Amino acid sequence: MRDIEAMIRSTQRKVAGETRVRLDAGRFQVTGVRSPFTLAGEAFGRYGEEASLWTGDEARAFAKIAAIPALLAASREGSPTW
Repeated sequence: MRDIEAMIRSTQRKVAGETRVRLDAGRFQVTGVRSPFTLAGEAFGRYGEEASLWTGDEARAFAKIAAIPALLAASREGSPTW
């Protein structure tokens, strides 16, 4: 239990900032966020420009890893894989 508590404390260290939320009947929508720890800031990349956190090769490798569950599920169902 103490390990789980320590892990949760560790993951929340950099959770800070503000969130704007629009509330409608039966739903909500996040309309904006601001945090000193954001990964969406200009320091990390801009639309149409190269990201500074990862290379293209790293992004392709992540995409392949992320596709593994779908590929496994498709092979179990007898569907053709990509």
